[in-house]
Amino acid sequence: MPNSWRLRANAPYLNRNSPAGSTLKLTGVRFSYADGVLAEASTWTYDTKVTGRAGRGALEALGDGRVAASWSVNKTATAPGQGHTVVLSAADGTVGWQTESTLYGRQLHLDASRGRLVAVEQADATDGVRYEIVAYALADGARTTLDNRVNALPTGSRTPTGTRSPTPGSPWPPSAPEAPWACARSWRSATGAPARCCSRS
Repeated sequence: MPNSWRLRANAPYLNRNSPAGSTLKLTGVRFSYADGVLAEASTWTYDTKVTGRAGRGALEALGDGRVAASWSVNKTATAPGQGHTVVLSAADGTVGWQTESTLYGRQLHLDASRGRLVAVEQADATDGVRYEIVAYALADGARTTLDNRVNALPTGSRTPTGTRSPTPGSPWPPSAPEAPWACARSWRSATGAPARCCSRS
């Protein structure tokens, strides 16, 4: 804990006790330790300025004093859904880069060997049941779609090291070195029976 930082995220839309006009924020707190006393040394706040139907997606430490965060604004009758991904300095909250998408960020995973941030992003339910596995370049946030699935919901993802061979019925993907993958449930409207599948890139 000494000379370390912690993050605190709020979601006013999901907390009916939040004061009116509260905005979605991410606050960083750095602690110091001296003479047996732990104290708050400094704080910073990344304020999205959003007061409506917005929520947090994921947080991921990137190393080198950086952290990635995703958050989304729900689709309305007059505006499309918005997904946001931002990389911040853990020391002072300075924005390294930020991007926008029409998909909601659900998960973030660091793929350090490839210098990228892998994300699972999902469409608004009114836009169809689908998701994408995407990669953001750590240097500048350039976005690349790695894979996508339709009529499927993501249930988990991983950026593994090494390989693992699949077994019949296993949620693991085919053997591939350090391949980001996501497990999903595909929904069959005819039978109502869910089927498990995986995608990787």
